[in-house]
Amino acid sequence: MLEYAFDQLRFQTNKATYLAIAKESDGWPESAVIKWGGGGFLDSSVRYFLVFDRAGVMGSGAVKPEALVSKSEHMKCEGLVRRLSRDFYSVTVWCVGT
Repeated sequence: MLEYAFDQLRFQTNKATYLAIAKESDGWPESAVIKWGGGGFLDSSVRYFLVFDRAGVMGSGAVKPEALVSKSEHMKCEGLVRRLSRDFYSVTVWCVGT
C-alpha cells in the first residue's frame, strides 16, 4: 500500500511532464512506456515503468508486465500492475535467476 501511495504522489506531482514524454513516444496516441527506475543485485533485478495505455490493455491483463523487460533464459520474472489514473499505470517487474 505504501508503494502505491508513493507512485501516486510521484505521478500526480509530475503528471504534465509524463504526459509530454508519452506524446513524444512512438506509440502515441495509444500507448507509451516510460522507464521509471530500477535496480538489481547479483542475479536479481527490479524494474519500474510508467505505462500510458489508452486502450486499457495493461489493466485488463492482456499484456503481461514481464513483457516489458528483456531477460536471460535462466531468469524468472513476475510483475504487478497498478492503475494510477484513467490512462496511466505503474508497472513493477522483478526477476530472479533460477
